[in-house]
Amino acid sequence: MNKIPYIQTEGGIDTGETFFSAPITCDLCGQENLSTFIAGYVKPGAWVNTCQACHEKFGTGLGILRGQKYEFNSVQANELN
Repeated sequence: MNKIPYIQTEGGIDTGETFFSAPITCDLCGQENLSTFIAGYVKPGAWVNTCQACHEKFGTGLGILRGQKYEFNSVQANELN
């Protein structure tokens, strides 16, 4: 399976860093192949990957130990091709 480059854009100590992952699916609603997602806590306390809409409903915000926002890194993807 191809790995997709995502860049952390908000909420963590690795902001600006790229990591590679399999395509991300929202753990709450099941939306697949997210180009933007949040890895973070949701009420009542589980750590999950969520789409923006689910994070806005159930998330605890952005920041260290709360949630980190990631976006598809198109520059890195172009360099790989």
